[in-house]
Parts: sequence; structure tokens; C-alpha cells
Amino acid sequence: HSTVTTIYVDTREQRPYGTKGGMAIDLVRRALDVGDYALATDCEPIEGHATVVPKFAVERKSVSDFVSSWLCPSRRKREIAKLRRARELGFGLCYVVDGDESEIRKYNYDRFKGKRKPTPADVFRYIDDLRARGFQVILGRNKRDAARHAFGLLLARARRKSK
Repeated sequence: HSTVTTIYVDTREQRPYGTKGGMAIDLVRRALDVGDYALATDCEPIEGHATVVPKFAVERKSVSDFVSSWLCPSRRKREIAKLRRARELGFGLCYVVDGDESEIRKYNYDRFKGKRKPTPADVFRYIDDLRARGFQVILGRNKRDAARHAFGLLLARARRKSK
């Protein structure tokens, strides 16, 4: 018999992943300090708040959201603040993107204004930089594949913790 793993889904996550394919997962909505998905057993409550702080979280992004997060200066500041917060609190953060390199290449970069139009190479540089700083970035083929990666990562962490 398999144990059911509780995964918190941040309350701000607008269209959360669903579970299919017999994964022994119970998804529970909970305000996460950082990230979109985390193991319930990895979370510490913040005194006097409904929010919990995970030791490790998955930050889920659509291709559009991921690209904009790094190419729009105000959004990039928010992402950098999120990464700093993760470092300060001493926890891991993994980006899981609902699309792969071909989706990043096909993205419409004409929507960005400025002296120099960004290119897919700019996004790939940010991915390389994130990885060099110790943050994982996983590109899924689509939303279902990205969900499989996100939940697989959290379930593997749960198995390691239970040993």
C-alpha cells in the first residue's frame, strides 16, 4: 500500500496542476511564502499568519510568464527578490516551465519595447545563470509534462526524507 503525500498549492496559483495517472498525492490549498508547490512536511508556519515557509518549493511558470519574468525589468526585480528570499531563508527553489526550448524560441518577443528587442538567447542566458547559482530550471514539453516533473521532484524529496 502506498502512502499519500500532501502537497501544498499556493493560494495565488490561478490554474494549478491536477493529478492524473495514479499519483498518491493530496493537493491542499495553502498560502506559501515563496513558490507554488511544496511538500506539507517541508513547511514551517509563520507565527500569527496562515502563510507557511517551505524548505523547498517548485515555482511553476507558463512560457509567457517565465519569459516576461526575466525580460520585463519590474518583473525581473520581483523574481530576483524571490530568489534572495529563498537564499536568506536557506531553502531550495526549482522553476518548472510549462514548455520547452522550442516554445521559448517561438515566443513573440515583439511585445517588448525598448532600444534592443530581446531574443530567446536572452532567456537561455537567464536559465544558465539561474542554474549556475544553484537553482534548478526544468522545461516541460507541455503543462502535463511539467506537472509530472514538478510532482515527481516533490515525491522523490518525500521519499528521501522518509528514509
